[in-house]
Amino acid sequence: IITVLFPRMSRQAAAEDNNGLIESLNYGLRFIFTLLIPAAIIYLFMSKEIIGLALQRINFTEENTLMASTVLKGYSLGLFSLGAFTFFQRFFYALQDFKTPLKIALLVSVIDILLSLWLKETTLRVVGLAIANSLAFSVGLLIFFITAKKRLGTIKGGLLLNTLTRVGFSMIPLSVFLYYYLKITGVHGLWGQGSSWQNLLLVTIAMGVSLLLVTAMYYLTGVEMIRKKIK
Repeated sequence: IITVLFPRMSRQAAAEDNNGLIESLNYGLRFIFTLLIPAAIIYLFMSKEIIGLALQRINFTEENTLMASTVLKGYSLGLFSLGAFTFFQRFFYALQDFKTPLKIALLVSVIDILLSLWLKETTLRVVGLAIANSLAFSVGLLIFFITAKKRLGTIKGGLLLNTLTRVGFSMIPLSVFLYYYLKITGVHGLWGQGSSWQNLLLVTIAMGVSLLLVTAMYYLTGVEMIRKKIK
């Protein structure tokens, strides 16, 4: 989405098309909602299974998988923030404003470092580093949002909230499916040890059903991006 919209925003900025910039920024953020929120939900539910499938072999033990999976959950909390943060950077680059992204990026780095130094000493330990990163980018995103709104006058927050509500509602069936899928397959001992064809099949089934559920719910709730693609 960044690759597609960056050239468009650059042309709109050069033409001083403020309305076009508002539409492009708004559309990009809503598209990021639709892509990264489901991804974050999947990572939160299936972090252990995904890490185990990808890495658990030879010297990478089950204990390592459990630790890495909690770290993945921590990063998942900031997945949308990171994606939207990167998009906002490109938005300001399109405006030929390189100072604002630099200042915000430096602030995010400072917040990340300070939070990391604190949280790693708590019971969170290494997970604290992931949470610190997620929180830092969330703060950076908020600053970008406020700055862009001041620059453009509006970024149509009502439309963003509308899409976010639809996406959030669409996550309910996905969350229910993943919860019971993992519970049932776990009770029946279907998951093997680490990286295996059996686990690959189970993860593939989970991803496939998740994709179908999210797509169907987006269509039913009227998420604009999906309806346009299907039509």
